Amino acid sequence: MSLLWKIICCCFKENPYQPIEGRNESGDDENQQTIRTIRRLLLDQTRNMSPRDNVVRYHLKGREEEFTEVKDYRLFCLTWNVNKKPPKEEELRKWLTCKKDNPDQDRDPEIYVIGFQELGLSMQACLSLDSKWEDTVRRSLPSGTRYVKKKQIRMWRIMILVYVSETIDQAIPSDLIDADSVTTGIMGIMGNKGGVGVRMTLHNTSLCFINTHLAAHLEKNERRNQLHQQIGITDVFRGYKEGKIKFHPTYKYKTESNDWHASKQRPRIPSWCDRILYKGEGIEQVDYSSHLVDCVSDHKPVTSLFKIKVNVVDENKAVNVLQNIEEKMDSFEKEMS
Repeated sequence: MSLLWKIICCCFKENPYQPIEGRNESGDDENQQTIRTIRRLLLDQTRNMSPRDNVVRYHLKGREEEFTEVKDYRLFCLTWNVNKKPPKEEELRKWLTCKKDNPDQDRDPEIYVIGFQELGLSMQACLSLDSKWEDTVRRSLPSGTRYVKKKQIRMWRIMILVYVSETIDQAIPSDLIDADSVTTGIMGIMGNKGGVGVRMTLHNTSLCFINTHLAAHLEKNERRNQLHQQIGITDVFRGYKEGKIKFHPTYKYKTESNDWHASKQRPRIPSWCDRILYKGEGIEQVDYSSHLVDCVSDHKPVTSLFKIKVNVVDENKAVNVLQNIEEKMDSFEKEMS
């Protein structure tokens, strides 16, 4: 029995900080640098700050409501163990399409996060399948919306891709996107097991996506169950949630079939191996489904649609507030000198 956890959560991570007093460009470039500084101050993504900058951040956060508003966005996640099989566009397109008859799914998602496990092993397969999967995913996204790939990271058998609509592409600065991987396979160094993750900042909200592939088969059941036992008991996975499972077990099937795989030599217990967890404020799960359709893998894909609330900065108002704070700081410093 194998197990997949894909974790969707809000997180924060330090980034290099450009001090406020270091801005010396002009025009739009200066305004954009100011906005980047404001974002980092509000997200606490700063370091080596001067005492003055600490005071500016304190007052900026206290006036945040003056220049931010909350907007709803749609986030669509898919996880699929592909069992070393090549991609099929017609399969992906069905799973990546929202149910338009549902009022909560009446528009194409702004963000797609897609995780694959058990991709091909050989170096040739790694090089060729990466582009094949990427091309297939891109063609399978909704045709009514133009999407941009923001990040892709692969660790041997595990890969995650993040696409966003062109309407929000500029709201995700490239220097506020990070990716990393952790191996937990053979001897703790092999990449057949482990996880890959992407963190990015959308407007004034930080998002993190993790795709993991953990120990497989029945004899590893105790190791996997320890993860479930830790949720709510210790700090491991504290605060993470999972929607109610209303779908059939996702493993193990005969390929190209919905029939269970029965083998006397290697018996498999039908199980819910492929899962999606999430954590954070302002996240509402709209749909959580598996797709019981004939497919090339012995796993069935699992998808989830979320509505997420994102803090959006009104740039002009934010710049005015920051300038007002700095002017008051200048006046105070003059009085004290």
